[in-house]
Amino acid sequence: KIDIFSFGNNLYCLLTGLWNFYGMNDDGKVQTKLKKGELPYVDKRYEKRSYAEKELVKIMKRAWTYNPNKRADIFKIVSFLEKAVERNNELEAMNRTI
Repeated sequence: KIDIFSFGNNLYCLLTGLWNFYGMNDDGKVQTKLKKGELPYVDKRYEKRSYAEKELVKIMKRAWTYNPNKRADIFKIVSFLEKAVERNNELEAMNRTI
C-alpha cells in the first residue's frame, strides 16, 4: 500500500503543479515530517473550485492515510476515480443544457 501513498503524492503534483513539501529540498526532512504524520499543505480552494478538484483532494487524502491497514487499496482508489469521473461528466452535461 506504499504505492497508494505515493499515488497521493502524484495527485498532489497534478492538482497543484507543485511537488509536495515544495519548499524543502532535503528528502530526509520530508521523510521525518511524513513519519510524524504531517502532510503537504492543500489549499482549501481546491475543495471549492470544482467538483473534480474536490474529489481529487478527497482521493488524495484517502491515499495519504498514515496507517497502511486503513489506507484504501488500488481497487478502491480506482472505484473512487470512476465514480468521480462519472459524476463530473453528469454535472458538465447539466451545465451545458442550462
